[in-house]
Amino acid sequence: MSEFNIGLGNNDTKTRKDASSDFVSFWEKQAKSLRWFSPWEKTLDWNPPFAKWFVGGTINASYNTL
Repeated sequence: MSEFNIGLGNNDTKTRKDASSDFVSFWEKQAKSLRWFSPWEKTLDWNPPFAKWFVGGTINASYNTL
């Protein structure tokens, strides 16, 4: 199976540690690298079992992809 290893970051222990230690800050940092049409007011609104990410923000995934 090693011939199918395409390097998806499985050995990136720093990123994995950052994501698991404070996942809200981690995803906020990742989101800041994207183009938002309007910024979010709250990164995570957590009311179990419901989660709303980037509340108030407007983004176009197609715009960011192209």
